[in-house]
Amino acid sequence: MPNLEAEEAFILRSSPTGESHRLIRFLTRKHGIVNLWAGGALKSRKRFAGLEPFTLLEIEWRLRPELSVLTGARIKRHYPRIWGSLALLERAGWLLRLVDRMWPEGSGDPKSFEELKDAFERLERSAEESKGAEEGESVLASAFRLLEQSGWLPRYDACVSCGRVPRPQQPVRIDPEKGGIVCRVCGSGPLPLSPLGRRALHAFITQGTPPPLSAQDIEELKAIAEAFVQTHAR
Repeated sequence: MPNLEAEEAFILRSSPTGESHRLIRFLTRKHGIVNLWAGGALKSRKRFAGLEPFTLLEIEWRLRPELSVLTGARIKRHYPRIWGSLALLERAGWLLRLVDRMWPEGSGDPKSFEELKDAFERLERSAEESKGAEEGESVLASAFRLLEQSGWLPRYDACVSCGRVPRPQQPVRIDPEKGGIVCRVCGSGPLPLSPLGRRALHAFITQGTPPPLSAQDIEELKAIAEAFVQTHAR
């Protein structure tokens, strides 16, 4: 069958169209972001099994000039512990929403897909091992590595304007428009980043072990990731 693709995918978002159809946005392994029309998806559970977020799918779709068509889907990997925890669903949902805003259709690559898949595996594993304190850091690590892959990673080692390096225990301010830390002399920035948050950000990118983060540190890092996506994904 011409133009038929088959690959792994995660659902980023879905909306009904008509009585039984859905328009679904996927992150796929080979083609990055794709928007697919699923005719009869709300009725045909056999042909479209497992069309839910937080599930690794194997999908088949046909390339069309205007709107490509989903022809089939099956569950490849279910994450029962994520589905069974409101806290894990919130963290996984935050990451999916970030990825959804990060790239336009046709963008993304296998490395981005693997990072998202690894994030889900780590969340599932942390729940199995009762390591709840690591869940927030795990999702943030993936978020910033995805920003790095997009070319939007905040500069966190020195002022983007003058190159001044902050002291290890010095809180800094981040300006998303300028791309990272801006020191006081150069005008500062709207978003705070604590010394622990800066160390964690370095660990995320270098695959190191981040320091234990407070709830405030996590919220600061989440705000920075969201602001960089909002600023640069235009």
